[in-house]
Amino acid sequence: MTPLEFAKESARYTIDLRQHFHENPELSQQEFKTAERICHELDKLNISYEKEVCGTGILATIEGQPGDVVLGLRADIDALPVTEASGVSFSSKNQGVMHACGHDGHIAMLLTAAKFLSENRDTFKGTAKLIFQPDEELEGAAQKIVAERSDFFEDMTAIAGLHVWPDIPVGTISVDSGPRMAEADFFDITIVGSSGHGSMPHQTIDPVLISAHVITSLQSICSRQVDPFLPTVVSVCAVNGGVAHNAIPDTVHLKGTCRYFSNDTRDTIKQRIETIVQGVTSSFGATYEIEYLYGAPFVENDEHFSSLAQQSVINTLGASALVSVAPSMAGEDFSEYLQKVPGCFGFIGIGKGEGQYPLHHSKFDMQEAGLINGVAFLVDYASSLLK
Repeated sequence: MTPLEFAKESARYTIDLRQHFHENPELSQQEFKTAERICHELDKLNISYEKEVCGTGILATIEGQPGDVVLGLRADIDALPVTEASGVSFSSKNQGVMHACGHDGHIAMLLTAAKFLSENRDTFKGTAKLIFQPDEELEGAAQKIVAERSDFFEDMTAIAGLHVWPDIPVGTISVDSGPRMAEADFFDITIVGSSGHGSMPHQTIDPVLISAHVITSLQSICSRQVDPFLPTVVSVCAVNGGVAHNAIPDTVHLKGTCRYFSNDTRDTIKQRIETIVQGVTSSFGATYEIEYLYGAPFVENDEHFSSLAQQSVINTLGASALVSVAPSMAGEDFSEYLQKVPGCFGFIGIGKGEGQYPLHHSKFDMQEAGLINGVAFLVDYASSLLK
């Protein structure tokens, strides 16, 4: 049976799982029932596992015949604080929580691939290690898993992960080498002025006005202070200060994010943010506080393992299915594993074109046929490495 034939034969299993997880989403660090169902499936497949890893994570192992290759496969399992408006019959039962990033599909694909590997232990050499990772959306549990369970990764030859991607159509997969997803850092800025009556601003140090100057200056970092050939984003995404129409507040709080694919760029941006905020606030006689939080590193696919993955796409779906996708400025903590083990991160086409909503949208939905392609790819890729 070919990987695609297996994936098609197992389609009902994959889709039923995806719809179950979609209907019962759980937020980061709260994936208790999700983990319970994953363990239930692993029990049925006679796969050994360790649960409650860094909270609700699960590490599973499938031993084949004696061999040197150890392949890691990862799926994230948490949902988002989004109220679903997709209208699908299996919409979220948990008000205000939704699998709007496709992690329900990621779990279903990995469990189905695990089904194949479990049923075919006698036909491959080596070991498959499965990572069902919690908390990708909030704090990024990958770093904690790598740190606390480094033993699980020490003998690993390669690691692979997949993300459903609405920007490419069903029937296509991208596993380009090189940078794939950006580092996502965050900053919190507090501008401290002096409050007063809105009719007498000269008696105040107005943090609202100062924040406007700060925001304008921060947004110029990418356009004027970073090489335009380097993908970079600085976005102020939240502004909070004041409650009354006629009262200037003491403070304004700004929250934002920075994205890039270079450590040098990261250092430049962090320094420029501090310099700009210090300069603007001091010119108005205000003070400030900054907290800068480093996110997961950018995702960079290994050239060798990306090449093997590309061949698996061709093997399963044909040459026309292999597409190239520009790097995304979205963040993804799969990069933490790639700091430890070489590997690749692929995008699975689930888009339907016109009418397709993006990831994190309240109406996001996927074409489930894409999951079948993802299973076929995982099975072929694992089989090719575990020969």
